[in-house]
Amino acid sequence: SDDLIRVRRRYTITAPLVLTLGFTHPDKGTDLLVSSIPDVTRLLDGNVQFLIAGSPRARRGVFRLMGRSDRTFHRDLTRRANDLTAASIEVCSFVPNEDISALLFLASAVVLPYRRSTQSSVANEALGARAVIVASDIPELRSDLGNAARYFHSESISNLTETLVSVLNSSQDELRDAAAARAAGRSYDATAAKLLNIGLFKSNSS
Repeated sequence: SDDLIRVRRRYTITAPLVLTLGFTHPDKGTDLLVSSIPDVTRLLDGNVQFLIAGSPRARRGVFRLMGRSDRTFHRDLTRRANDLTAASIEVCSFVPNEDISALLFLASAVVLPYRRSTQSSVANEALGARAVIVASDIPELRSDLGNAARYFHSESISNLTETLVSVLNSSQDELRDAAAARAAGRSYDATAAKLLNIGLFKSNSS
């Protein structure tokens, strides 16, 4: 489609793309992905590129101290990524909404290396985009993604590297189909719940 062509050009996607995006915070585990990049690049003979997209969440009031910590983490992460001169890696702070779905679909792997998670909008968007998802094996992501992801042991850089290389060397069809089915099921469940709530409301009002 035109969107895919436009986004491929905008982000100069010329090799299998490994993507992670969202607010930068230690709980998001982006530093684990950065640590895996040299070995992933070596094992794939350099035929891979990485895009790390995101910035610290704006925080106010009593949370401003947390915001300062997030900014420090982001600066350190960017410095580490920029030091990896042997790898093809880009760090950007923002992806426009109109690019997100196409970028998720074009990626050969969307990595969710979270240490902890509540609800992940990125996970839901990745499912809707039929993305190829690699995620840390934590209960929250298992609940969200089911069989629509390949999982690695949380905090294990070596297992992340192994899982990522395996996914990039394999057919993507199975994971894309599983993501589409998962997204469709969640949409059906949400619609059913909405209709049920409307029915209950009408019943209670009569």
